Amino acid sequence: MTNDLQHLFYPRSIALIGISTNPLKFGGGFWINVLHELGYSGKIYPVSPKLNEFNGLKVYPTVRDIPESVDLAIVTIPAHLTPQFMEDCVYKGVKFVQFYTAGFSETGEEEGIKLERELLKIANRGGVRIIGPNCMGVYSPKSGICWRYDFPRKSGPLGIMAQSGWNAVEIVKLGATHGVLCSELISYGNASDLNESDFLDYFASDPETKVVASYIEGVRDGRCFFTTLSRVSKIKPFIILKGGRTDAGTRAVASHTSSLAGTNEIWNAVMKQSGAIGVSSFDELIDTVIACLYMEVPKNRKVGLIGSGGGPSVTAADECESAGLQVPPFPDSIRQNLNKLMPKEGTSSNNPVDSPFLWDPEMFGKTIRTAAECTEIGSLIVHAEIDSTIVFVGRKVIAQITRSIIDNARNCGKPVAFVLRSVGTPEARQVLHEEQAKFVKQGLPLYPSISRASKAIDNLIQYNQGLPEK
Repeated sequence: MTNDLQHLFYPRSIALIGISTNPLKFGGGFWINVLHELGYSGKIYPVSPKLNEFNGLKVYPTVRDIPESVDLAIVTIPAHLTPQFMEDCVYKGVKFVQFYTAGFSETGEEEGIKLERELLKIANRGGVRIIGPNCMGVYSPKSGICWRYDFPRKSGPLGIMAQSGWNAVEIVKLGATHGVLCSELISYGNASDLNESDFLDYFASDPETKVVASYIEGVRDGRCFFTTLSRVSKIKPFIILKGGRTDAGTRAVASHTSSLAGTNEIWNAVMKQSGAIGVSSFDELIDTVIACLYMEVPKNRKVGLIGSGGGPSVTAADECESAGLQVPPFPDSIRQNLNKLMPKEGTSSNNPVDSPFLWDPEMFGKTIRTAAECTEIGSLIVHAEIDSTIVFVGRKVIAQITRSIIDNARNCGKPVAFVLRSVGTPEARQVLHEEQAKFVKQGLPLYPSISRASKAIDNLIQYNQGLPEK
């Protein structure tokens, strides 16, 4: 199956079914414009019985009339017209058919359910594989396939599989904000044919993909899914946000992709036993992706906290332990070395470290290196608050502080997560954006809060504890 899916993500030719000259319609014409914009280099075949030409391309009345082979057909015609179209695809030998078209089993109505079954029956007869229906389909930066003008053109290490097209967009956008780009993405909707297990297999063996982020509402074959997930989770991290964890969400799932959501208890058991990483929000999903990509795995759950401010240090310790980490006191030898660096008044050399040197880049760097000498702890979280730093030392010093934190943390011998906090003042947001770009460029894990950083570290440790010993 994996080799077959190569022609889905990297098709040599695409047929666009349902071409309209109305720019407000999200149909095949829109897809063609996006393919041109993103630089798709394969052959494009518009199909419509009403047009002869579209944007300089010859339009064919049916798929049967296309003179060459077709790897992928993207369908935007009304649902009731799709059976005849599928017959044409079987005749032509199309490899994959992606149905943006909705109006099938997700409606819950017998007519839509029967229509979806009919499509699958015709496709099976001719060996055609279906993506969807009711989906956005493929985003593959390297091959230039997408349904959005604003998606990144460069590829990265993150594979994405999502039943919801809009939630797929959410993952792409959040990832790009943190410098994490996509290798390939599949939005697969109702999963009438190709489903979550097929795409799990593909991403597990795809050399471009290092981590997979998933949004799943339900599965078609629970036993196959569990077996596949258990196998592929040993190869690379699979992070899954489950849609339909509550009664209201379960009802919404039924009307969205007609999937069986399953109970939350069953799903949690599947995550635990398979070794996959289950998360409860998009923020946690992206945070965990960042940890998996950019952090070495801590040797234990003991963490050292370094920042400024007594109150923030207290809440930082609480948030870490609430996430499953431990904040043990530093041994006397480490405390003595820290005390040599810091004045006695208004500071703490215990863990958390309340350092007065946040605004002194050189001394703050020494504090990081000294705390990292503690052999008992497995990782560090270094945190700072932007707004007050702007008020007291100005924007220029912040850049120096960032450079010191990055340089010293990279060479301290411990996995380090960074937290830049802000209450959201306009100037602080601008500075945060500028400084965040530096961490992204260096491939370092940066978070907006201690709670999010600590939860991501906990997920990273938990995943690696479940891996077989090498």
